[in-house]
Amino acid sequence: MKQKILSLIIILMVGTQPLFPFYWEEDTLTKEVDFSNEVDDVEQEGEAWCVYASMEAVDGMPQCMRCFNYIFHFLDGKDDNVYGSSYIPDEEYKAAMKKFHEDSNSTCTSKETFSKFGVAGGDIRFFESEGYHFVNNRFFVKQLMDPNEYISSPVLLLKTVGGYGHCIVFVSSQYYNKNWYDPSSSIEIMDPSDGHIHNINWDDLMSYDAVYSK
Repeated sequence: MKQKILSLIIILMVGTQPLFPFYWEEDTLTKEVDFSNEVDDVEQEGEAWCVYASMEAVDGMPQCMRCFNYIFHFLDGKDDNVYGSSYIPDEEYKAAMKKFHEDSNSTCTSKETFSKFGVAGGDIRFFESEGYHFVNNRFFVKQLMDPNEYISSPVLLLKTVGGYGHCIVFVSSQYYNKNWYDPSSSIEIMDPSDGHIHNINWDDLMSYDAVYSK
């Protein structure tokens, strides 16, 4: 009787073991970059103010003041409409510039008048005048992947779609198992078109062809 009980116990113990051994693959965080505490959620206040809003998200300077800076340094004194009459009719452009000359606070008090006065063509001179410098895309990618590389401040990303540009703020990334397509890997950006943080994939990130950092 004891022999039968012992045999039954052995059978039950064997039955609890898997027929084929399997192993859990542990996630390895290769590199993490996190500026979530340094980037605010900011919605652009003008149709073409994504650059001004992205910069405000980083340093808090009101968008309308940066719009003033752009017009004062790069548009004032020029006769031609840099945006093209199909986007801003010439008469509308001239009226806005007249208002700008008459009231230096007009970019803040009449935001609707200057709603389309964004950074034309992603003019690198404006970024430089605001303390940003152009970063090679390949170098930025290396910074996100290489544990030995360091990113000192939030990064602005710019791309052109259908002749119009759009700017966002890179917020954070987690690079797992040396693979951006790994389910654990993630990338977050702040999009001023709605003022919210969004998760995007690696291919979306690479669609931005200009990188600016302080």
